[in-house]
Amino acid sequence: MRGLRYVSLAVCLIAGVQAYGQFPSKVNESEFRGRLIEGTELSYDGYVVDITNLVDRSIHEHADVLSDGTFVFRAVADGEYMVRVLTLYGAEITSTVASIGPASAGTPCEIRLPHEKLQRPVSGTVSVQQLAHPLSKPVLKLLESGQKMIAEQHFSDAAARFREAAQSDPQCPQAHAELALALSRMEAWDGAIEEYRAAASLDPGNSLLHSNLSAVLASAKRFDEARREAAAALKLDPRNARAHFIMAGALLQTNGPLPEVASHLAAAQDAFPSARIALEKLCAQKRVQGCP
Repeated sequence: MRGLRYVSLAVCLIAGVQAYGQFPSKVNESEFRGRLIEGTELSYDGYVVDITNLVDRSIHEHADVLSDGTFVFRAVADGEYMVRVLTLYGAEITSTVASIGPASAGTPCEIRLPHEKLQRPVSGTVSVQQLAHPLSKPVLKLLESGQKMIAEQHFSDAAARFREAAQSDPQCPQAHAELALALSRMEAWDGAIEEYRAAASLDPGNSLLHSNLSAVLASAKRFDEARREAAAALKLDPRNARAHFIMAGALLQTNGPLPEVASHLAAAQDAFPSARIALEKLCAQKRVQGCP
């Protein structure tokens, strides 16, 4: 069982990947693939795409963007959708409308990112806390500068910008979250944990913050704490695939029940190919209830 290494979970943290489940089963479903385009970006880590059915507004799903800018939804009910690009924290970057169906299955949807990502107020899936605490222009400028440095892989400089933003506005959860992300890229786990905890305390209803915190805790080999934060993320959003994946790895590291491990890997497998591989290995090596 120890062959199912946890190192892939640290990789998924650095890659910024996360996803949130699939659509309910429907009669006509298609795969929806897309790609972000921005000539100045070296990496698309930290972006999320969500889609909302324009007819049935209650259908609202998410997928992560990989480092090369690609994303995929495996099974989407055919129809017209609003497609939005968000940061990990929920700030909307851009949006478009796409038709999803057999005719579009072979052609990836290309979405061009604007050059100025934080020049407007934060929108998208913002929390009540964010609405009550809008970002000032100086803080927005610092966040934008830090994000550009993240894209250029200047993580230390990015951390300095985000730290200045957090010091300028200690009640801004996004500043703490961005600083935590930069510190995690530098493998400064203790600092990243502290900043994610600060962000989560300011915005406790944000599932992404709890799953990001659980990933950093796992990278620091604090697996019991990682399990608790993953559980908190899943309580807020049971479709949080990143939290499922981290929970599975933490359970393996702490000799947790294998059926529970399999259940979490199954919930994460569509978002993370490595979760699918781990599930296949687990089921091949052990007779575990819940295996496909």
